[in-house]
Amino acid sequence: MKIVFLGTNGWYTTPTGNTPCILIDSKDQYVVFDAGNGIYKLDKYITEDKPISLFITHFHLDHVSGLHTLSNLLLSKDWMFTLEREEQKI
Repeated sequence: MKIVFLGTNGWYTTPTGNTPCILIDSKDQYVVFDAGNGIYKLDKYITEDKPISLFITHFHLDHVSGLHTLSNLLLSKDWMFTLEREEQKI
């Protein structure tokens, strides 16, 4: 198993880092946590033909701001998107 931090910054990308995105390269699949601006680097690390799962931890802008860059990978790979909503009582 390999873990690659594609972005670890907070609210915005800077010259030293991108907003949150983590890639886990396991034996059977790729797992991506969050889609910050660092996700644009994903194609450099997706080298094998295995499923890709994307988990968005929450919908703050810095965790989804890179979704638009996935178009180059969406057509050539099998993706599984998981969106869950936690219910809260008020």
